Amino acid sequence: MGAGLLPALLVAALQAPASPPPPALAVLAARMPISVGTATRQDPPTLYTPTSIFDYLDGGAEVYLAYGLRGCLAARYVTGTTGFTVDLFEMGSEADAFGVFTYDQDGEDVAIGRGALLRPGWLSFWQGRCFVSVTADGDDASVGATILALGQAVAALLPAGGRVPDLVGRLPRQGLRPRSVRFLHDPVVLATHVARLDGNALALSARCEVAVGSYQRGAERATLVLVVYPDDAAAQAAVETGCRALPGSCGEPAIRGGGGPFSSLRRVGSRAALALEATSGDLAAALVAEALVP
Repeated sequence: MGAGLLPALLVAALQAPASPPPPALAVLAARMPISVGTATRQDPPTLYTPTSIFDYLDGGAEVYLAYGLRGCLAARYVTGTTGFTVDLFEMGSEADAFGVFTYDQDGEDVAIGRGALLRPGWLSFWQGRCFVSVTADGDDASVGATILALGQAVAALLPAGGRVPDLVGRLPRQGLRPRSVRFLHDPVVLATHVARLDGNALALSARCEVAVGSYQRGAERATLVLVVYPDDAAAQAAVETGCRALPGSCGEPAIRGGGGPFSSLRRVGSRAALALEATSGDLAAALVAEALVP
């Protein structure tokens, strides 16, 4: 995907109509095909709740719960000696389905659902309020066609569409690196993507929305974190917390002082923007100013 293509895709997605709610997972389970190509379903699909998801996922359940997981449908298919697992996660909103998808954006673009990415032995995409993962027991080239066929079959069961969160559209477009965009709420998830932000330095809560992007402008680089808080008071308190946790991020002299890397933290109303790991103070200040334009 070219560097100039991602902003265009974001604009198109922001203009896309919201999709209708997905069918209940129990209804989807009944509609899961018995066979797809040469792959045959082994057993009836299994449904998991936000509580029982820990019985299914050996690690990783916390990530889905951080995005408002409502339930998971898991189905197992086999062709020859190779098994395939289809996981359909229903999230609390389209924004959260998009957010889960952005957690890992490696892979090759394929035309399934929204934003589908294919890696060896794994396909992921989002559609409406659902995030879909299709994995194979092996990762050799022969499993790719079956993974794609299973993904297409699941996508056909879901309402079309899906809207990228409005906050993502507020990330400055110039220099935004392809596939660097993340959407989230949880401080632990944020720390996974931005190492300096462990310990909830930005005082996030479940009511916050966060968009993250990495930037390359010429030879200069930086990471930008944009947060919407429930109200102005929460944003101001968070900035005060951030200024204590991230020395040198607040105030013009700190931004433009010598050394580096550089950081800048400011707020306008209920929004706060933090540029960090910037190679120049000017870039840090510019990204924050652009992100906070009314």
